Amino acid sequence: MVLEAQQAPVSEVDPFCREFFENPFPAYEKLREAGPVVRLLRYDVWAVARYAEVHRVLNDWQTFCSSRGVGLTDFAKEKPWRPKSLLLETDPPLHDRTRRVLNRVLSASVMARLRERFAEEADALVDRLLERGSFDAIANLAEAYPLTGFPDAMGMPRENRHFLLPLATWPSTPSARATNSSKRRSPKPNRSWPGCSGRCSARPSPQAGLARRSMPPPTPAS
Repeated sequence: MVLEAQQAPVSEVDPFCREFFENPFPAYEKLREAGPVVRLLRYDVWAVARYAEVHRVLNDWQTFCSSRGVGLTDFAKEKPWRPKSLLLETDPPLHDRTRRVLNRVLSASVMARLRERFAEEADALVDRLLERGSFDAIANLAEAYPLTGFPDAMGMPRENRHFLLPLATWPSTPSARATNSSKRRSPKPNRSWPGCSGRCSARPSPQAGLARRSMPPPTPAS
């Protein structure tokens, strides 16, 4: 895939414009017809759109690394404007370790089982509500379903799940939490987690071998 820069074809294609996202296939065809490697004039970057070249690039991480960013910004030359993705913007061996962890919980077979389980739980919830005859569409349906199947799949305890709702708030003390555990809403929403003072840290399992990542401070409620 050696090509002199002066001889390389150029293109006016903009892969970040609205038209491209709405229908990218004509642009891809233009890039494939232009040549194996094309320089995008708008951004002064190189692009490949043919299968052979794309396959070579994606499988040569030593040359075309992802750890310097997968967008237009080169994190080796510019200060990252956001934390790098632990999966998309890493190279082996960190990328392989992270991918193995995600494959255990997001593989096609796992997703198929979860889909069947979620459908069964949805059917069971609807059946229970139909037997009641009348119900609160927000509390008994729109909030109840996301607080069952999804947290169950993540292994979360059933206690205090209503605090996952956007407008829920954690009481300030353990005794208050125990006393007010039945409350579903608070007139003064606060997105802080218990025990946190503005910033919290994710605590991944040590067995997973994942890097620790700090979370941004909670957004003040309006």
